[in-house]
Amino acid sequence: MDAWRSFLRAHDTVMRVLDGELREAHDITISEFDVLVQLSRVERGRMRMRDLARATLFSPSGLTRVCERLERLGFVERQPSADDLRGTEAVITRDGAARLRRASETHVGGSAHRSPTC
Repeated sequence: MDAWRSFLRAHDTVMRVLDGELREAHDITISEFDVLVQLSRVERGRMRMRDLARATLFSPSGLTRVCERLERLGFVERQPSADDLRGTEAVITRDGAARLRRASETHVGGSAHRSPTC
């Protein structure tokens, strides 16, 4: 149990540092960054919301909240599914792809791996 708790504390610390860096430099959260990453990795930058929820490990309602903010920022659009009009797809926009590119530099070069607290 001690090892498990230590792992969870370390994970929480790393995620807080990464989230703080992305918020400060790019005004996006680590959760929003994850959504943009997942969308950037699929064909046409679009994914059904249920599949995106699985890929990001969010609950459906949690993903909806993240996508709502990304929509307000102009980084994601939600559209009816081309294959099944009952479903909804999230689509990364040009602005979203550009923000992801800039944020990726911060994320990859971030200080979390150099921090003595991690």
